[in-house]
Amino acid sequence: MTTGSALLDQLRDVSKCDDALVETVRQTLLEPFQPQLSASGPTKRQPTQAQFQAMTNRLSPLAIKILQQNTETMKHLKMTRTDSHNYSNVVQCLVDTSTCAIAALRHMKTCSHLRPLDIEKLTSNMICKIVDLEEHARALQEIQKQRVCLARVANIELRPTPPVSKRPNLLIEKSPERHTSNKSPLRETQNHRGGNEPPAPMGSPTASLRAMDIINLPAQQTQWEDDTIRKYGDLFIFPLDTTIVDRSMILLVLSYQMNLLRSWSAINRGALLKHLPRLFDKPGNFIDWCDHLNTIDEKEARAQYDLLYRQFTRSSNKAASAGSHFLSFVLQIFALKASRHLPNSSVKDFCHRLVHISGQYEKTSGSIEYKFIHKTCNELLETVEADAKDQNELEAYCLLCEYTAYAARKVSTYWSYFLILMSLIGWQLLWPIHSI
Repeated sequence: MTTGSALLDQLRDVSKCDDALVETVRQTLLEPFQPQLSASGPTKRQPTQAQFQAMTNRLSPLAIKILQQNTETMKHLKMTRTDSHNYSNVVQCLVDTSTCAIAALRHMKTCSHLRPLDIEKLTSNMICKIVDLEEHARALQEIQKQRVCLARVANIELRPTPPVSKRPNLLIEKSPERHTSNKSPLRETQNHRGGNEPPAPMGSPTASLRAMDIINLPAQQTQWEDDTIRKYGDLFIFPLDTTIVDRSMILLVLSYQMNLLRSWSAINRGALLKHLPRLFDKPGNFIDWCDHLNTIDEKEARAQYDLLYRQFTRSSNKAASAGSHFLSFVLQIFALKASRHLPNSSVKDFCHRLVHISGQYEKTSGSIEYKFIHKTCNELLETVEADAKDQNELEAYCLLCEYTAYAARKVSTYWSYFLILMSLIGWQLLWPIHSI
């Protein structure tokens, strides 16, 4: 039998990374706990409790070392990437041996000193490196497994959502009920908060995401796109449970969702990017969990909002480069909503930015979706609270009112146009009073 140190030495020497090494790692870490999977010799008996504990004590440290070493090797490979056949084999070997180590740790969790969340942190780090190496198809497979494991740890039920084309109108869709009956160390009791859930923030982007439902589905999609959406489309959602107060658990959910966003946006040269707005726009998405984290750790939540802002900005630029101006505009709206939570965000900048990106879309697109522009601007306008004593804020707010009224007129929504004008007149009547 190959010793643990010998396995680590072989994994460290990338020239020895091959299928045979993967099989050796599997036999060393997994077969002792799954004797029925043994490829050689007669099937062995299941280990006794004492044997299981002894194997856990011996193999758990090795599995952790393999994961840590492979993570460092993958980090190095990212910086020295080549397109050689050997490079692909090395990456495949490192990923396969890492997943073997994760699977072994999950088998050992009942006897190991590791907490379930410790195993998921190791998993999250591994998946992040897989995404960094642009192995997006494999990353989606591992993200799917981790989502199930996280749900099991948090005692959350995962329910498949209906296909996008069969979903109810999101403009009137209610958020799912919050799960509060499950007891877990990750949660706090209702008595802790006096039995009341915290109210959604006034500017909560989640409330206005429902405008995305008016986006038409792409007219054509390949069989591969259809299969991928059917298999992985639900991954964007992790049912929100506001009784979960364990910061590590929330960050693990956000980590898997960010890895998903990165892979989904890049796989097959961005072929799935056009489906992102509709799949992301569901209760339990990254923004919902960020909003929840914001009630526990504002500083960390801002860091997560910043990651989301940067990710959607990159995706928007990619769509613009491909000539998909409407998709680029929609993704900029997502980025704008995330940016509202950043430290330097202001009402003035938000209003100016919304008018600017809408105007840029009008200039660059041949066929303009004014219905979407109006719906988005109108919903976001309702979340803006301008300071009547701040002239710069009032100017920006009135500019957004004027642009929203213009979009309403373009789609013949005259009642909305009238209400916006009345609001605008009210602010303009206040303006001279506060400027004295």
